[in-house]
Amino acid sequence: MSRAYLGYRIYPSIGVDTGLAYALNTFLNYLLFGIGLLFSMKVMGLDLRVLMVFAGAIGIGVGLGFQHITANMVSGFTLIFGRHLRRGDWIEIDLGLL
Repeated sequence: MSRAYLGYRIYPSIGVDTGLAYALNTFLNYLLFGIGLLFSMKVMGLDLRVLMVFAGAIGIGVGLGFQHITANMVSGFTLIFGRHLRRGDWIEIDLGLL
């Protein structure tokens, strides 16, 4: 329901294009899911400090392992949020058209 409200009321009124709106909605979904997961773990009585230390260690390992993938994701976010590309644009690379 909030996604529909954002899509039909908020985004058009401030001039957000569809690609950026989709990226923002996806980010908000993941953010709310993560907050809900942490809140439910706290309600169940789990100690979140241990989880945060474990998540930090895993994050460092995954970050080192996925440097190229992370670099591509950051480049994609730069293209989306920098508004260099819009939905419907044609991208030409050495092998042909995308």
